[in-house]
Amino acid sequence: MRRTVAGIAAAAVALGVCGSPAWAAEKMSIHQKAEAGGDGEKMVGMLGRGVLNLTTGFADILAQTIHESKVGVPVYGTLKGLAQGTACGLLRTASGAVDLVTFWIPGFNGAPVAAAYENCLADEVDIGY
Repeated sequence: MRRTVAGIAAAAVALGVCGSPAWAAEKMSIHQKAEAGGDGEKMVGMLGRGVLNLTTGFADILAQTIHESKVGVPVYGTLKGLAQGTACGLLRTASGAVDLVTFWIPGFNGAPVAAAYENCLADEVDIGY
């Protein structure tokens, strides 16, 4: 139990030291930090993005199935959304795993997918939160 608490405390201190200060003029999203030039911000961003993508890959299946069902013919749209969502969910999960394994490599920003769950291959990575 003490080791778990010590590990959590060490992680919190590391995020506080490596992350941007709370008084910074510009707030950056996890996705922006992962693409940042500074190694400290990049590492924190890639860790955060990796955990987020690894744990929420399944959301692509739900989001795209619902979206395609509303846009097109219900049965065809549902099947299309299910297939696209499964592919994007796997891609998002793999991207998260790559981020978690390679966050420490200087100059390498991983294999990012779009932050929005409607289209994982969108060019724009930042969604503005």
